[in-house]
Amino acid sequence: MTFFKNIPIWCYWNPVAFIVRSLPASAVYLLGQAAGRALFHLASGKRNAYFCELRKIKGTNDRPDVEQNRIVRHAFRNLICNELEAL
Repeated sequence: MTFFKNIPIWCYWNPVAFIVRSLPASAVYLLGQAAGRALFHLASGKRNAYFCELRKIKGTNDRPDVEQNRIVRHAFRNLICNELEAL
């Protein structure tokens, strides 16, 4: 059963991993930055969770300000860059 669950992963992830591995490090970094920026705008649920956790850390209940946006945006970019480095 797990064989059939892994087929989409093999069809999608392996070609992407091959392409990322063949790119120079600077291109992988730029790809990570762009993908992190896109993920910040597209993943609203995850973004709201990051803001919620950041508010817990900072101890404020304010709406996200410029500094909080910058921190969360950087966290998304860092997340994607870390994932691409792991390939």
